[in-house]
Amino acid sequence: MEETQVGAPVSVIIPCFRCTNTIDRAIASVWNQSWVPSEVIVVDDCSEDGTLHHLRQIAESYPDEWVRIVASPKNMGPGSARNRGWEAASQPLIAFLDADDAWHREKVWHQATWMLENPGVALTAHACRQIKDEDWEAAAKAAGVSLEPFRAVLRFRLLWRNIFPTRSVMLRRDIALRFLEGKRYSEDFLLWLEIVYENRLRAALSPAPLAFLFKDHFGAGGLSGNVHRMYSGVCENWRLLREREAIGWPLYLAVSAKSYLKHTRRVLIMQAKRAERFFKTQPSNKVLFKHYIKTVASWGFRVLPRRMVVGVRYWLRLGRWPNIKTGERFSEVIQRRKIRACSVSDVVVADKIAVRKYIEEKGFGDTLNELVWVGNRLTKAEFESLPKRFVVKSNNASKTNFVVTDKSKISRLRLNALMLAWRRLQYGALSAERFYDQMPARCLIENYLGSGDNVPEDYKLFVFHGEVAFIVVDLDRFKGHRRKIFDRDWNEAGFSLNLPSDPEPMPKPAGLDRMIALAETVGAGFEFIRVDLYEIAGKIVFGEMTHSPAAGYCRFEPDEKDYEFGRMIERTHLAV
Repeated sequence: MEETQVGAPVSVIIPCFRCTNTIDRAIASVWNQSWVPSEVIVVDDCSEDGTLHHLRQIAESYPDEWVRIVASPKNMGPGSARNRGWEAASQPLIAFLDADDAWHREKVWHQATWMLENPGVALTAHACRQIKDEDWEAAAKAAGVSLEPFRAVLRFRLLWRNIFPTRSVMLRRDIALRFLEGKRYSEDFLLWLEIVYENRLRAALSPAPLAFLFKDHFGAGGLSGNVHRMYSGVCENWRLLREREAIGWPLYLAVSAKSYLKHTRRVLIMQAKRAERFFKTQPSNKVLFKHYIKTVASWGFRVLPRRMVVGVRYWLRLGRWPNIKTGERFSEVIQRRKIRACSVSDVVVADKIAVRKYIEEKGFGDTLNELVWVGNRLTKAEFESLPKRFVVKSNNASKTNFVVTDKSKISRLRLNALMLAWRRLQYGALSAERFYDQMPARCLIENYLGSGDNVPEDYKLFVFHGEVAFIVVDLDRFKGHRRKIFDRDWNEAGFSLNLPSDPEPMPKPAGLDRMIALAETVGAGFEFIRVDLYEIAGKIVFGEMTHSPAAGYCRFEPDEKDYEFGRMIERTHLAV
């Protein structure tokens, strides 16, 4: 309606408890109605925080007696507060609004005119819409909202779901029923059940979204934040109806079961939201959670046969079952080598701490990254002495690297918790790599390589019987992981491994010859080993060595390369 009409025969009741931040918006949305209600009754439910004084200031900014304030002597909950306002109401129609909600400007006109034209209907409600705080004024005044008509509601429909949000309800003042005094949870649903189901008074519902809420329907604070008590309140409703014999035992059991399933769903949704907030608060939280789950799972893998673990994981990753005993594929040979008995040297080179001595003995000690710390648990003094950027690793597992680019954004407690998870991790059982079983679990911290958030290129040299066959270069491993593969002469190798090959050209590193010399020297004596290196400002830096790249789950394109490199490892088949 274009011209404002005042004096709608409606009393608006707003229960208020510590609501100074939102009550102005709620009352403003009532005053801005195209047909303004005759009165607003705000019931302060004994807030004791200055709310009552704030309400009196609000009342002074509107016409005299339009905002009426009722002060409750003690806190009794929203249902009892609405009853106090109901008793003070003077208009034939009652509309309820919560202090943290708001209305569209056509709500009263659309709902009140329909109820005046249909005197046989005792209660009406309409749809609601969740919006952001900053959007409410535009939404409340939005033109062209679909004022869809009200339609009768079957009383049985209310048993399965509360289809009457309190912020949308308008009913007749002369109804004898009231909210159950002292009931704090689901008291509104109980009243609608008593009106519509038990007393069989007529009700109607409109799909027009004429009320706005600014938080989730549950789990976002206030009374709705306690989903367990909400569930108890609903269960109490069913019990009361059963005691009054308004519903029989079969129906009581059915609605109780439905409420339990709904409650379970809400709890799961809330836990998911809490987990999401937890992970967003600190990126390290997500890493910590991931590794603790991985640690717990690894203990379960200890009871499983290694062959079964290898076979199932191989099938899941590569889509085929491996021939572990005599298979000639590179991926199958690696699986065979993983579960066989390993030598002391196999364990040493795979251990990120012990391998440092091995590299020194081979004459390449100058390529080792600076070791900042080794141990199990950081003390306060040790944490404070760490550089701004560093990398935390465990010696006895793969994919246990945590890059810290700003020490001020990570706490010592989180680092210690992460390292505890790594020390408890049974990675040998999880990946079926026996050499990890024989390492004492320790953690280490090394200097951060690279500049800023950029991670340097990772050169992975595949060494077969002491000779480098090809080099895999990993780019942007933690963001947009890309990969290029070259032969030892830095020619494009013409195949891919697990990732598509990056089409962009890449210059030959200045220290390629020393990289190859280092890899072939430290890899001598092994049938196969992969040596990981970096080139930082012209200097070669050693990364690690591994017997089983990608745990052996390697997909070559074309597939012939899988056989070619498998035959290069084993010149004679090894039986297990």
